[in-house]
Amino acid sequence: MAIGLLESKKNPHPPGTVLLADNASGIENTEAVISQRLKHGTGKNAHIVLVPQPSYDPNDPLERALFLDTLAEKEPIYPKLTITKNWSIWSFLVTIAFNLVVKYNKSFTAVSLLTGYQLLTVAFCGFLVSLATKIFGKRPVLILCSMIGLAGSIWLIYADTYSSTLGARILQSVGVSFYEGVGFGLIADLYFVHERGARIGAFLFPLGAFNVMCPLLSGVVAKNLGIPRMFKHNAIFAGIASAIIILFIPETAYKRDSIYNIDVTSIEHLGELAAKEAEAGGEKEPEQIETVAGQQTQPVLPVVPDKKTYLQMLKPWSGIRREEITIRTFFGPLKHVINPAVLWSFLTQGAISVWTVAVSFLLAQIFAVPPYNYNPAQVGYLYGGAMVGGLLAEIFCILLNDKAAKILARRNGGVYEPEFQLWIIVPKLITGVIGFFGFGSSIVAGKGPIVASMFYGFITASLIFSHVASGSYMTDAFRNDSVEIFIDVMVFKNILSYVFSLFINDWVTKDGPTRVFNILWALQIVIAFLSIPLYVFGKKNRAWIHSQN
Repeated sequence: MAIGLLESKKNPHPPGTVLLADNASGIENTEAVISQRLKHGTGKNAHIVLVPQPSYDPNDPLERALFLDTLAEKEPIYPKLTITKNWSIWSFLVTIAFNLVVKYNKSFTAVSLLTGYQLLTVAFCGFLVSLATKIFGKRPVLILCSMIGLAGSIWLIYADTYSSTLGARILQSVGVSFYEGVGFGLIADLYFVHERGARIGAFLFPLGAFNVMCPLLSGVVAKNLGIPRMFKHNAIFAGIASAIIILFIPETAYKRDSIYNIDVTSIEHLGELAAKEAEAGGEKEPEQIETVAGQQTQPVLPVVPDKKTYLQMLKPWSGIRREEITIRTFFGPLKHVINPAVLWSFLTQGAISVWTVAVSFLLAQIFAVPPYNYNPAQVGYLYGGAMVGGLLAEIFCILLNDKAAKILARRNGGVYEPEFQLWIIVPKLITGVIGFFGFGSSIVAGKGPIVASMFYGFITASLIFSHVASGSYMTDAFRNDSVEIFIDVMVFKNILSYVFSLFINDWVTKDGPTRVFNILWALQIVIAFLSIPLYVFGKKNRAWIHSQN
């Protein structure tokens, strides 16, 4: 039994279970010999088997080098752009919520719905994005969504009524629907298993930094230059991000020979793949040599396609994947709701996101009115604690996430299990309970904005840990279905956020911050403890899900 995991008797090698470290003390001799034939990492990762194994195609995203390797992979600008653009659009109105209440003569709940309806639109668009990326690839959908989002940002500059502002926000949400659902899938396209943990941490850096920096900066701009100028700056940054996507970001979807995808199959192909690698290297063991009339045949080397030029890689259109036009593709995201791990992700990643958005809804309601009477810039400064908490959580994940997985794999005889990513739920639980309990209590006790900002930092740290745990686990356990799964998570999260936007302001007014946030931290504990059965039964669940597919 792998370090507390229950094995499946019918399928001891479900998707996600891979041989990762070939220098582990418990590794079998046969596996060690086979693994030495496979492609490995370099430097300090020379003992790490690359999972998935890169093919011999120079256009394989795992094989890209030089300029594009640095731009889009080693420093994951592509994923960072997606989540930065997404979260900045959600959060930059919160500092001027009180101003919009006065300008449009609306309630705080109505102003919250400028984000609530946006979240709801993204939820419904998510299914279309999932379908489109399967059939057309990620790049054309990304470009189209970027242009639609940019149009919404430009419209927002000229919106002078509540209805017009709402229309612009909804158009923005159509544009950013790609970013929220497909981001983790990009990590799976571009990185090996032993690299993904740190990259997911880096990918979520904007969630911990720019998400809270955006309202901080937008508040200063709104106060000093006016709200229209704030909208113009948002459109400028949306335009810059769109230009970078068009000019520098290639297609990452790639159909690799299944023999190389050793992390998504229940059939152990290592021996076959090792023999293929030996042939490509000019090696053959006696029993592997085929003869014809007593003559040894030459090794059959893989056919290597020509490497695409830079301009060819940036083609906005790479054709239609007609094999994906099936009923299964159209209803793909729906099939995953029977997966207990997906339901766990709904709660772990989705619920904390909703509650964090709820806090942002409340900041202006609490601090922009007496006795504080904060202006937009001062409300923005309250996000300073959240930025610090998010950054510290990011650094923690980037430094330790992959290391912890490697250590656990080494202690497990060199075999990696996706459940090894769930350890990060522990700091998620600690920071979440401290954050929600402290935030509600400090508001009621009148401890002031600095203390509230500090506890908001703990909440943001818990948000980061939740996303890293869920993103790392689901990407490694169900890589082939990761886009559809995260679309499901996005839909759940955004619908729940919309529902919260309908009543969170009134709920806090009626019951008070202490009662509301006591409920939230209690739910944090319940959700965190659901990770224990997932860890114990996760491998059996992966085997069961694979059998259903």
